Amino acid sequence: MSSSIFDAVINDARTNLVLVYNQTPGIIIASCAGAISTISSLTIMFLIVFRSRDALGKVYHRIMFGMSAADVLMSTAIAVTTLAMPRDSIYGQFEGLMLGNQATCNIQGFLFTFGSLCTSMYNTSLMVYFYLSIHNRMNDANISRCIEPFFHIASVGYGLVLGTAFLVFELYNPTPFVPWCTIIMYPWWCTGPGGTDESAENCLLRGNEKGFALRGVLGISFVFILVVILYSLINIVWTIYSQEKLLLFSVRQTNYYIAANNKIAQDLRYTKVIFKQSLLYVCAYLLVNIFPVISLFGSSLRLQPWFQVTQLSLRPLQGFFNLIIFLNHKVYNARRSSSNLSIYDALRKVFASKGEPEHIISTLMLVRNYQEHENNEEFLPIQVVDLIDGKILDFDDNIEENRGNQKDDVGSDHGDNLSPPFGGSRIPAGGSNDLSGFDDLFSDNEGISYNSSHLSSKHKSQDGASRPSRDDSKLS
Repeated sequence: MSSSIFDAVINDARTNLVLVYNQTPGIIIASCAGAISTISSLTIMFLIVFRSRDALGKVYHRIMFGMSAADVLMSTAIAVTTLAMPRDSIYGQFEGLMLGNQATCNIQGFLFTFGSLCTSMYNTSLMVYFYLSIHNRMNDANISRCIEPFFHIASVGYGLVLGTAFLVFELYNPTPFVPWCTIIMYPWWCTGPGGTDESAENCLLRGNEKGFALRGVLGISFVFILVVILYSLINIVWTIYSQEKLLLFSVRQTNYYIAANNKIAQDLRYTKVIFKQSLLYVCAYLLVNIFPVISLFGSSLRLQPWFQVTQLSLRPLQGFFNLIIFLNHKVYNARRSSSNLSIYDALRKVFASKGEPEHIISTLMLVRNYQEHENNEEFLPIQVVDLIDGKILDFDDNIEENRGNQKDDVGSDHGDNLSPPFGGSRIPAGGSNDLSGFDDLFSDNEGISYNSSHLSSKHKSQDGASRPSRDDSKLS
């Protein structure tokens, strides 16, 4: 490299851009946000390992642990800001303290890239996990054995391969557009987006043109991740919609007393809680990544002060948003098991002691063996199943009688002619029509799942060999 090229680069106006990114306020924002995200991700890891009965024994926890570990690397790299930048950088407009060299810049750039890419892929893995659990009804054992290894291989491999490639092509360099070393040509305007038409030999101090083309892979992978996430969300929404329709259909068809509906509705609401949880993770991912993607393609928006402040504020906060969502679900579980707990008391319980056993996903799936047929005339009664030994607590084999009773009840005001779900007469002793006690009967029976399954003339009775399958998969 000739001194004339170096002098030309130093004196170029594009090299000396003064932006919020490289001024004291922007550097402070990035450093504080990175520190907050690092602490938040470490908190998630602490809660999983030391404040959960299952610790790393659940797929959900292992995915969240991997995502949090990756975010610690990325957020720490951001929090260091200009300290790792080379002291002899061509960007003299930075107001932050620069104490590093090219080696520290490479380390910072690699940790940022590796952590960012791993976090993106773990977010995708989390959505696929929700999709398989809710839509495909796969339990944790099957997901752990057949699918989960690919989650970790894809996440770590994606970050490691691309992160190493950018290192080999000498693309971890300072830039005036963020206060940390990242994937960029040196100087940034040499053959890059929004740069110059000059050939590399006339301006390039460090970097590789062919290697820089790999940045396009980041944009393509973002689109791929977005497609997978949206596909998973749409199918989860459709599953919930189908569950609600089936619940209503089953209630209208059965001749049992439907005090159990309160419990079934709670389980369906829990499925919706899981959907909301997954939706929040998606929103958090998009919120922290949309601005870097816009900036990746050299948009003129990155020259706007509001855009710069927003990007510096949100980009490092993936771990912080994850912690809010993670705690929200833990608090929900704590308050669901103890309804008298306030939010503050539930939070104290989450941090102070190991949580109660989590709800199993089989309670979310009201139908396991249901196959939808448009003109199906078979009756679909609700079975009340003890999850401990699989015993059907109540069952009626006489389908024709069921249908007859159902017809008699249609349009009738005497809806209390149904049988209680645990057998016996539905009318309490003394002839009273007060049915309030039946809800208490259900609430006293823990470990109960409500499943609807096909019946035929060959269906076994309560004492027969046929038993509904159990699903011991866990979600949260």
